[in-house]
Amino acid sequence: MSSDPHAAPSPSEFSRDSSPSKRPRATPAPIAIPSKPSTAVIGDDPATPPSPVPTEFIDVEAEDFVRTAQAYGVKVRDYAFEPPTPPLPTTPEVRKNPFLTLLAHDMHIRRPKDTNFWLSGRILRRLLDIGFVTQREADMYWTPEDLQLLKSYDQKPQGPYPYVAGYLRPKPTAAYRVAARNAFYGPPESVDIPEEHFEMPDDGTWEGGAELCRMERTAREIRIKRRGWIRRRPCWAWTPAPHRVGMAFLQGIKMS
Repeated sequence: MSSDPHAAPSPSEFSRDSSPSKRPRATPAPIAIPSKPSTAVIGDDPATPPSPVPTEFIDVEAEDFVRTAQAYGVKVRDYAFEPPTPPLPTTPEVRKNPFLTLLAHDMHIRRPKDTNFWLSGRILRRLLDIGFVTQREADMYWTPEDLQLLKSYDQKPQGPYPYVAGYLRPKPTAAYRVAARNAFYGPPESVDIPEEHFEMPDDGTWEGGAELCRMERTAREIRIKRRGWIRRRPCWAWTPAPHRVGMAFLQGIKMS
């Protein structure tokens, strides 16, 4: 080692002084932070959070947002609780010839147990609406089942189904109702309720005229065709009753 303070250090001295120290470092002492005692302690057990997470956010109720917005003059509308809008108006149904339904009604009140002349509540309501059947006739001749069908139809949620009469004639007379019914369904049978039991109002003005002749001719042609069809069948074939001939005629005409 040189005694000259201004002399440069030798390489051996430089490497010895620049090497890191191999002495272990002392670990710093932990800092103690004083904690305040919890005021939410019940008994000796510490308070536990209401959920397993350390922090829980309390959601604001939707009603609070509504009240706050209304307090600032904001109009609030909740789409989830709005009443449903009414459906679009239904297209009215076109009924071709209500007079044919009146004839079926006259057969129904004379043969109430015959399912061939069963009438729905919709048809009964429309016969009353157009005036072809009076309320007095309904009260006197309709069965309890008919009245229940009418009541159920009137109490539908959307109301009665709309309709328009495509070919509405004036109300027929009592004599024309009898003549047209006999032309379509034949004369009364033994199973029918006697005619003396019925009292049809004679407030109609339509007497049929040429249409009655056309209806009788059409019904007669249908009977002739059906007779020829029956003759071609075996002897055990079913023979149609007069009222079934009338129902066959109505198959090609939509009843109203």
